[in-house]
Amino acid sequence: QTKDDEKPQIKKIALVSGTGSISGVITDATGAVVPSATVTATNDESKQSRSVTSNSDGKYLVANLAAGNYT
Repeated sequence: QTKDDEKPQIKKIALVSGTGSISGVITDATGAVVPSATVTATNDESKQSRSVTSNSDGKYLVANLAAGNYT
């Protein structure tokens, strides 16, 4: 399996009001971090999405998200 075949898993979350963020670390099946992985958060209601790329440590942050459920 190549890095391109790996897809990060984003858990569904709910934001009550204002704005929020989703953050985490992308790892592969062996537990190794995955740098330069694309992470997309999609608002379930509006279908608007935001994408970010994980850094060299596999960390990502999707900030300033409107309240709602995201997948």
